[in-house]
Amino acid sequence: MLLLQTAILALLLTRLTADLGSRKGLTDQPAGRKQHLYPVPLTGGIAIFATILYGTLVAGIEAYNYPLF
Repeated sequence: MLLLQTAILALLLTRLTADLGSRKGLTDQPAGRKQHLYPVPLTGGIAIFATILYGTLVAGIEAYNYPLF
């Protein structure tokens, strides 16, 4: 059930942040060696981060419970 919730949340947030990025002008413009033909919103990472954060909080995973060294 959590997988379905996070998948739906990712789809919705990606669409919302892409629209917001386009309206606010937060886009990467095609030029030079870039492969895209039209402006691409740069705000998709916000949606991915928010979805991962939601999934870890709901699943009860503690991020700082594991030592780095």
